[in-house]
Amino acid sequence: MKSFLCLALLFASFFATPVMADELAPCATPEPKIEERSPWMLKAGQADCSATNNNPAAIYDPSNGLYTIPIVVHIIMDDACDQGAITDAQVQLQIDILNEDFLALPGSNGAPGADSQIQFSHAGTTRSCNTTWYNDSGDYWDTLAWDPNLYLNLYTNSAAGSRGYVPILPATDPQDIGANLDRVVVNWLAFGTSGPVAAHQLGRTATHEIGHYLGLWHTFKNGCGIATAPDCQTTGDLICDTNPDAVASDVCPTGQTSCGGILVPINNYMEYTDDYCMDGFTAEQAKRMRCTLMNYRTQVYSSNTCGDGVRQGNEECDGSDLGGASCNDAGCSSGSVTCTSSCTLDYSGCSSCAQCDFDGVCESGEDCNGCPSDCVSGNEVGASCGNGICEAGNGEDCVTCPSDCRSRGGNNSYCCGSISDGCSPNGCNRRGWSCTETPIFSGPYCCGDLVCEGPENASSCSPDCS
Repeated sequence: MKSFLCLALLFASFFATPVMADELAPCATPEPKIEERSPWMLKAGQADCSATNNNPAAIYDPSNGLYTIPIVVHIIMDDACDQGAITDAQVQLQIDILNEDFLALPGSNGAPGADSQIQFSHAGTTRSCNTTWYNDSGDYWDTLAWDPNLYLNLYTNSAAGSRGYVPILPATDPQDIGANLDRVVVNWLAFGTSGPVAAHQLGRTATHEIGHYLGLWHTFKNGCGIATAPDCQTTGDLICDTNPDAVASDVCPTGQTSCGGILVPINNYMEYTDDYCMDGFTAEQAKRMRCTLMNYRTQVYSSNTCGDGVRQGNEECDGSDLGGASCNDAGCSSGSVTCTSSCTLDYSGCSSCAQCDFDGVCESGEDCNGCPSDCVSGNEVGASCGNGICEAGNGEDCVTCPSDCRSRGGNNSYCCGSISDGCSPNGCNRRGWSCTETPIFSGPYCCGDLVCEGPENASSCSPDCS
């Protein structure tokens, strides 16, 4: 497993007592070895921010538009729900810090950096009490992850004793993008501003790790490299406007030089220096992160480019680019799908659709295929919150089981479990979600098969029992 384990946190206990910066040791985990794929294996655009090349082309300039990434924070505590506890206020504060850093907001600690025009929206928070997971063991991501294609999943736990890490790097692990293990892990002691480690109390661990998630290397990756273009795009950290950097630096060594007397980029978020020392990304780092979104993590962000006729990010459609959607997706046999001004699919032009009013009664024109929410009945097993399926027929909704049913926000808001949102299997699946309005039964009965069986009666299933 390729992991960036950054600044090992070495301390005897997790109690909230100050830990001095000189008690921290640099990461002992080696950088991943790069096995570059042949150019013909790269999809269009991926060569611009591949494992061995960076092309800061104009198409990746932040002036082209704001990108928004929905982030869900999974807080993992020990069995006692004590170690690892983080408040909602600290979660929001950490997201605020991310926006300050990635947008270089005036007046913030991140103001000196380059504005990447990448921001983060809080999609949700989950909490779990499991000591195994807290110790960063067990495949907790398979239970907790929200669709990694659509959300940045950030987990807080002990991070296996490290400051944090990212296991999936887009340019070297493209086959794993969108898998449940595609995640960012941050040690809860270095999350937000309430941790006991003085060197890491400004929230920059999350900034650093998300930099990796978006395709950035450490500034000292591959050593000094060649400082001048075009060779600086294929050596060192692949970024021409970060100073050549031979080795990692700790604390905040002002004036330190390397690579022939060049100042070490101690203020860069992708170094190993303390939080108070870091204050920005460079302009070319910003472009590489946007390149990574546009060519590798294409579904995890939304943009303000709706209306340009090109479906991108998590736009459902854009102009005539419908992404292959058809009336069949909504259970209709004729008509046409259109795109709204907010780049969402509109199925109102479809006709010859199966009747389904979600009233719990299987009526004339409804059947088990066209309207399972009204026509499938039997002995309910019960919903299983946390399995990634919004089992609305069994009572799950955005309130009772947000991890399965919550909307992803923005222009594409919807809530599985809400009748007004028409959460049919087709309706949800076309939005990239897993859900069902159908109750889960141990022995299902199908109203509409003309056999009056099980709990069916004239009121609940008139086609079979009238």
